[in-house]
Amino acid sequence: MKNKNLTKQLVINALGIALVIIATSFLSMTISSSFINLGDVFIFFFGIYFGPVTGLLVGGFGSFFADVLVHPSTMVYTLFIKGLEGLVVGLCAKGLRKYIKNSLLRNIFNIVSMLAGSVIMVGGYFLAKAFIYGNMETALISLTNNIIQAIASLVIAILLTNIFDNTYLRKYVN
Repeated sequence: MKNKNLTKQLVINALGIALVIIATSFLSMTISSSFINLGDVFIFFFGIYFGPVTGLLVGGFGSFFADVLVHPSTMVYTLFIKGLEGLVVGLCAKGLRKYIKNSLLRNIFNIVSMLAGSVIMVGGYFLAKAFIYGNMETALISLTNNIIQAIASLVIAILLTNIFDNTYLRKYVN
């Protein structure tokens, strides 16, 4: 039974990492000097439904490998920022969600979890760009574009979690 659970967890993590790579690499656009993508949608989803460890792995490694493909100069700090984002989303959602049957309260906890992750992402990239590049202009451009990315990802993830919660698939998630 332990091997079956380990295999299931590996498959879930690999699926999440693949979806983040695809969403980051192919559901993206470059505005000015910043890169906007929808990888956060899947970081939010996997953190909420599969917990903080999966959120950490999916966010960190999925985003890291996507950056290897599309934006290698940011891959190292992306590993930490996006991993922390997934971890925070998973921790915020973990204990509360499974005891709440009311769908409105579940949605509120999902949104709070995603907002916490968004703050980590936006703040993390702002600090990284300000520190690494030593340039506040680059950090401010990053701040604006990362806020846009966070809002777009949040809206799509809210829709995705509502659809998921109202389908038969929900019963297969712990």
